[in-house]
Amino acid sequence: MDHSFKISFRAFSKISLFISLLILIVVLTGSDSSANIQTTPIDLNKSSVSNIPYSIRSSMSFAFHKAEIEKQLGKADITRRMKGYSYEIRNVSDGSHIFIMYMSSSYVSDVWRLTHLLSLDSFSKITIGESTVSDVGKIDPYFMEFNYSDQQKVATSEHKLDDDGVMIISYTHSNNTWVVDSIEHTKQDPSAFAAKLLPEDKELLLEDY
Repeated sequence: MDHSFKISFRAFSKISLFISLLILIVVLTGSDSSANIQTTPIDLNKSSVSNIPYSIRSSMSFAFHKAEIEKQLGKADITRRMKGYSYEIRNVSDGSHIFIMYMSSSYVSDVWRLTHLLSLDSFSKITIGESTVSDVGKIDPYFMEFNYSDQQKVATSEHKLDDDGVMIISYTHSNNTWVVDSIEHTKQDPSAFAAKLLPEDKELLLEDY
């Protein structure tokens, strides 16, 4: 079975399904403390939060408000308020972190779950035409393979890198699985995910190196 979480663009347009991609099946150990920094990890089913490629998220015509996120996930472990944006970090019991980015209007602009930022070398053994989503899942267990429609046998995924760039992987469907069709290293993440983090928060994602 493929490790990634799959969904079609047609179904994805439904708000209720979008919620399930981001924040359903949540079990909380949330704190009522008003402090910005908490220490108790939340316990979250690993397929509940999907890392949606920037090319897809940027085309969405709706976004969730911070109040809805807190209602579903409880209070953040770390909250940062920056000029023009803010972000929250929630620690998951398996050692991963959920980063939720907000626009100045307090609407969600990005949601990403990961244990650490990946290196270019992490993908050195991924071979076009041979490697599958299962192979990619061994490198990045929280990635989402996004299938554009039930009819189109193409998909894409995005992976955050420690050089502030991203790896974009495209797939084609063959023999009942998704096979890597192309790999593209973009040196500058269009969402500027890592660049928006304070040094101490980025350090959380570099500690495995």
